[in-house]
Amino acid sequence: GSAAEEAPFDALVHIRGPEWDVHWREDVGRFRQLMVRQHPDAMQEHSEWVTDEILRKFLIARNRRAELAASMLAEALKWRSMRRPGQIRAHEMEEESRTGKLQCRGKDKWGRPILIFDNTVQNTDDVDENMRCLAFLLEFASRSFSPPTDKYLIFMHLQNFSFFNNPPMRSTRETIQMLCTCYPEHLGHCVLFQGPTLFRTVFATVKAFIDPKTVGKLLFINGDCSPSTANDRLLSDIIGPEWRLLTG
Repeated sequence: GSAAEEAPFDALVHIRGPEWDVHWREDVGRFRQLMVRQHPDAMQEHSEWVTDEILRKFLIARNRRAELAASMLAEALKWRSMRRPGQIRAHEMEEESRTGKLQCRGKDKWGRPILIFDNTVQNTDDVDENMRCLAFLLEFASRSFSPPTDKYLIFMHLQNFSFFNNPPMRSTRETIQMLCTCYPEHLGHCVLFQGPTLFRTVFATVKAFIDPKTVGKLLFINGDCSPSTANDRLLSDIIGPEWRLLTG
């Protein structure tokens, strides 16, 4: 849409993918052939999910280098075989999502689904169920894109982050794997809202696992966010003037 043209950030990085052209069609066609040769069973098992659009996202994430994209996609398909995100039903997630720690809250001004993460209202300590809930949410968001928008926005409430609610390393690593490897080029922005000093310390230990493209989409917001402050203007640009309402 025309609104996206006026985005105060790079729309092709944060809102939507590049236009399809003959070169993309050729590259994606060759990439599909490579994957079918290397991973025939996985490609068959996940044939409904592995659309040309999905294949292209893996190529974009690896700067059109098919061999690198192939090993990334192979890892993602292995993860999908384990978590089966497309087969999780909403009613199975009722207990996990009751407190609102993970939820999809409408769309921002650019048409991106807004995903809310709030680990401080964690109500279960079952890592596997937490990860299934996150997989369900990312899958749901990725199916609710309105083309040409093909990215979501993640908003993490970190005001009450502490050693006691800091998620275990295993779930942190799988969360990073999902965001970077299993759903590449799906993230538009990730707002890290009001994280205390401790969060920065924890983040520094996991940053090595996050690829540079994803790091470039992280936005640390700290300090005053009252109307007409710099933070308020930034969040209004990124999410919309109703950002407080949209992010709860």
